[in-house]
Amino acid sequence: RFLLIPSCLDVQIFIHGGFLQFGSAKFSVYDATDLVSEFGRIIVVTIQYRINVFGFLAAKELLETADDVAGNYGLLDQKAAVEWVHKHISHFGGDPTRITLWGQSAGAASVHYQLHLLPPGLIRRAIISSGSVISPPPLQSARPRFEKLCAALGIEPGKDDTTERLRAVKTKALLNAAIGVKEYWEPVVDGVTFKEGFGERTEDNNWKAAGVDAVLVGSMRNEASFFLTSNPLYDLVGKYYRNVTLTDEALSTLYPPDSYPNDYVRTGYIVSDGRYQAAASRLIDILASDPTRRVYHYRFDRVPPVLGIMVGLVVRFLNGTLWKPWTWFSAIYGAGAFHGGDLFYLFYKTKPLWGSKEKVLARNMAGLLIGFVENGEMGGGWERVGAEGEQRDNVLILKEDGDVKIEREIFRAKQIRWWNEQKKMEVPEKLNE
Repeated sequence: RFLLIPSCLDVQIFIHGGFLQFGSAKFSVYDATDLVSEFGRIIVVTIQYRINVFGFLAAKELLETADDVAGNYGLLDQKAAVEWVHKHISHFGGDPTRITLWGQSAGAASVHYQLHLLPPGLIRRAIISSGSVISPPPLQSARPRFEKLCAALGIEPGKDDTTERLRAVKTKALLNAAIGVKEYWEPVVDGVTFKEGFGERTEDNNWKAAGVDAVLVGSMRNEASFFLTSNPLYDLVGKYYRNVTLTDEALSTLYPPDSYPNDYVRTGYIVSDGRYQAAASRLIDILASDPTRRVYHYRFDRVPPVLGIMVGLVVRFLNGTLWKPWTWFSAIYGAGAFHGGDLFYLFYKTKPLWGSKEKVLARNMAGLLIGFVENGEMGGGWERVGAEGEQRDNVLILKEDGDVKIEREIFRAKQIRWWNEQKKMEVPEKLNE
């Protein structure tokens, strides 16, 4: 038998999320079989990359002994995967000049990183869903967690044999030690992969964007509601505004407690705005500052009802209130359109969706996504975002009947403006401090 492969199909590479700490391209929600079977016009490639301590362990010892690379291995895996696809996808019927790089959550942040790492010509478009990058910290910021890991393994850091002994540790033992130290393993400015931190403002003059001609930026209305377990508010937000003091007075003015049904919902909006919506706003401003690049913005205001119930119960279990029945409804419905809820629509996973209306919505959104991959444009009157100062937040309101409503306004403008002002007040971190 011979397999007939159409030639010159558009290609979509997907990078999975998971905080760079967990996750896999094998998760069923990332299976694009239904999407391709229904629409049949693209090739979807999902990639694996090293995560957690295996992908982002960084220390000066490694910089001196591993071909001058310390950490960032997971990002280099992603880069190598894109290069491989670009080189070989034509053998599978794909067009190497028409590759779109798409990521969700940490995968979206990874796409943001790759816009700095990839040379022009490898990808044509990018989709950044629910995630963006705060400039990576300097290498020395990783020192405390490196020393904790060494201590957990009984290895003394800073010695001639430190790296050799680390490499002799069995995979399972290394992972268990990394989990035990309870640290976040993240990319760093190592002077090699990233020679300097990249700013979020256009005046920093170091934004590259890998030569892409169009970018689609997406978010959920209530991004953070899934993460509201036992973490204090300032831990959830403050870590992303490292040199800014957040006060109860300021937050009470922007988010009056009596304007929300409960503290759970209020905290969800605060963290969603500070961590996700404001970052998306800044990213859009930067990308749209180049008039030759088409930039679009979507926001999901809805998730599959069955998924909302499941996530609401999980959140209540994690924060210890599952046993209180009177809290269930605030968890289920108050959580809103949470982080990751759009994946079932965009991958056209219709089985978890209840009713024909949800399936119509999935068809509409998956169709818009594929249209962007093919043409770099969005139909249905969805206009591109203007340059900074002219930004219109072309919000997609996802209704139960599967309709897509477009609003031209900045989402929660007052709050987003305040968060972005806090970001500008940060003291930049330098590589050699």
